Amino acid sequence: MMAHVVVHGSRDLGEALRRAQTFYSLFPAGPRFRLVEPGPARGPGGEEADEARLEFDVSGYDDPSTSAPSPPSSSPTASQAG
Repeated sequence: MMAHVVVHGSRDLGEALRRAQTFYSLFPAGPRFRLVEPGPARGPGGEEADEARLEFDVSGYDDPSTSAPSPPSSSPTASQAG
């Protein structure tokens, strides 16, 4: 539902991303990102460059590639018990 409101209620992608950022900032554990729009730049033909990027803050999330897997359980299985 949130995606529908953000996308269909926005004039362009930039506005949709800013609205999503505002929505997710309401939640302490929500994703953190920001839309970075550089100042007016000119393309090779002198036209205005239409460029932006999203920067994500993932500092509060665990990186599964750096955490060790949990050791196997040492408790006996049903077939080994009794």
